[in-house]
Amino acid sequence: MRTSWMLAVGAGVIVGVGALGACGSGSQGPAGPPGKDGQNGQTGPAGSAGAAGQPGKQGPPGEAGASIVISETAKHGLDISPVPVNLAGLTGDQIEAVGQGSYLVNAIGDCTGCHTSDPTKFLAGGVQFGGGAAPFTVTTRNLTPDATTGLPHDVQNVTQFVNVMRTGADYHGVGDGGAPTTTLVVMPWAVFRWMSTSDIQNIYAYLQVIPAVSNAVPDDTKPPIPPAAFAASYGDGNQSAAVPLPPETDVQGNAVADPGNVLRGLAIVPLSGITPPSDPGAQALFGRGAYLVNALADCNGCHTNPATTNPANTKISTTMYLTGGAVFDTPPPLQPLLHTVRAASANLQGSSKGFFTEPTMQFSTFLTLITQGVHADDPPPQAPLAFPMPWQTFSHMQLGDLEAIYTYMSAVAAQYGKTALTGAADKTIPAPALYCDTKVACPTGMKCSSASAAGECLAPTCVKDTDCAVCQTCGGASTGCATMTGTALAGCVAQGY
Repeated sequence: MRTSWMLAVGAGVIVGVGALGACGSGSQGPAGPPGKDGQNGQTGPAGSAGAAGQPGKQGPPGEAGASIVISETAKHGLDISPVPVNLAGLTGDQIEAVGQGSYLVNAIGDCTGCHTSDPTKFLAGGVQFGGGAAPFTVTTRNLTPDATTGLPHDVQNVTQFVNVMRTGADYHGVGDGGAPTTTLVVMPWAVFRWMSTSDIQNIYAYLQVIPAVSNAVPDDTKPPIPPAAFAASYGDGNQSAAVPLPPETDVQGNAVADPGNVLRGLAIVPLSGITPPSDPGAQALFGRGAYLVNALADCNGCHTNPATTNPANTKISTTMYLTGGAVFDTPPPLQPLLHTVRAASANLQGSSKGFFTEPTMQFSTFLTLITQGVHADDPPPQAPLAFPMPWQTFSHMQLGDLEAIYTYMSAVAAQYGKTALTGAADKTIPAPALYCDTKVACPTGMKCSSASAAGECLAPTCVKDTDCAVCQTCGGASTGCATMTGTALAGCVAQGY
């Protein structure tokens, strides 16, 4: 049955047509189009890290930097520097200068022996000399590049540094631009002035790149001796006339080569009549050795007593040249460690008692002495070298330089020591005075001068003073050796043997 209906609403007409047949649900129509995406949900927690990926391929090599080539000596100098050096931004030539300077400072010149009072403050100065009855009290300078208390505080440039080494000019406390009016005391500038200008400049280059240490040193108290002018000729020995130094520059200002400063060494031999070997190699070693001994290592300063003919001049006492006898007190803090109280420098050139005039002397003996610090010319047990012999410093020298020193010293011994250094100059040097206390015993057969405090070891029997140790006296075969005291001890230390 068909059903229809019609509804009138206002002017419009809506016509509805019902389903045919009985009432029920119609079939499902097709799906409508997708709805719009909903809003994003909240971010979930981070997941765990995944496994590492494989390394990428190696990139191409970068551009090669500029090659820096330095000498074997400079490389050795850098290797033996006890402190790191700042080479950042330096050219190859500048690094060469630093290395050469380190070699001079740390293998030959023993600058640390006077300019380092604390092992943690390398070359920061602070060691005092003089005082008491001495006519001066001086303190070694801070040589580090600390702007306030170090070398730049005193010496503003390399030109002033060369002037210090050549004339002894003391810039301490003068101020920028001031002119020095006094001379350094104790500092062996009278020896160092014979160095070549380039070696002095190399030392300065090294001192500019070591670690800066803040360590102010007090002003000196000393006689007002003005600096001396530097003369380009050597006359500190027994020569009849001063010997001109070889030129360092030509008429156009270009450097004149003197490999190893051999020519300079030949010019600064303090003894007249010494003939260098004729063989070119041996002659070069002789000249280099003379340079090391007489311009750098200051062997004369310790091994000639007195070192000069007069305290007011720099003339070497050639009648006692390198025959030893200068006395040195071991600093009290070092006495228990080194087991010495005092010692005298060795006789190196005396006609029969000198080290280099011994009939059995050979290079291996000298090499052992320098590198091991023992009296290699004595039968075992070989006693250690006493303070202040800086064998630890000298052991850093290259083999060629040690051979050069041996060649020079042996030639002097053969031509001068055996013939001219006789009698009073051929000295018997007593053994070092050994330290003892309640914990440090004396060698077998000796007794300590004090049973309850620090003292020195005494031999129980003797015939003469030189049978006893340095600055001890002999009381006879039954009494043995005794310590010196008071003015007698002070006189012995000051005058030596």
